[in-house]
Amino acid sequence: MKPPGCAHTANRGDPMEQRWATVISMVKKRKVLYIILGVNIVGAVFGFVWYEGQLARTLWYFRPFVPDSPLSALCFAIALAGFLWPPRHAYARRLIPFIAAVAVTWLPKYGLWCVFVLLWEWTRLHSLPLATWVLIGSHMGMAMEALLVTRMVPLLRFSREHLAVAAVAMLLNDYADYVYRVFPYLPYNDMLPFMTVFTPLLSVAILAAWWRVTPSTLDHSSASGDDVFQNEADAHQRETCVSATEPFP
Repeated sequence: MKPPGCAHTANRGDPMEQRWATVISMVKKRKVLYIILGVNIVGAVFGFVWYEGQLARTLWYFRPFVPDSPLSALCFAIALAGFLWPPRHAYARRLIPFIAAVAVTWLPKYGLWCVFVLLWEWTRLHSLPLATWVLIGSHMGMAMEALLVTRMVPLLRFSREHLAVAAVAMLLNDYADYVYRVFPYLPYNDMLPFMTVFTPLLSVAILAAWWRVTPSTLDHSSASGDDVFQNEADAHQRETCVSATEPFP
């Protein structure tokens, strides 16, 4: 018997597609996004504490260029919060896509940068403490979550205008890091010549990849957080209807 409100339902498709749809559906749930938001806030706080010593030894006007990973996590948290609770003020609504563009370009860059440096250290030591492996895992997660909420589940949206601002910020950060030597500390000094070349090239590669998939203009008619959650509720109702009439493969 079909639950109340169920209309005619089509047969299920490929089981793998159904399972992937389940994953996508989970990411759209408020509770899951709250967890992602909380993880990024905790990660940002931990990162700022991690950089406390370097920040204390850095001139005040260079300090914004030091904690790269925590800043990217903080920007992501702000952008995600802006999706969950859309701001009422028009200026704040216009600002969120710029923050989102910074977040989703910086997250994969500094996530991959950290993983590369730590694995390079592993090739020399042939072992790493557990805390370092946790860092590797968390920074891989940074890169993955940027793709998750923009390409796989397009919740955070921005245009090439916003991406251009993020690009300027990223390249300015590279300039400050390797010209004025405020980059995150490296395990070995002889890594510096390679990283001085590798890091800007990584920035350009990530920015070029995002440029290709980013629209020229932002569709202001895109669904807000509340709309997405309402659509998800409707999808859940359809899923319930199908489940009542056909067993899962």
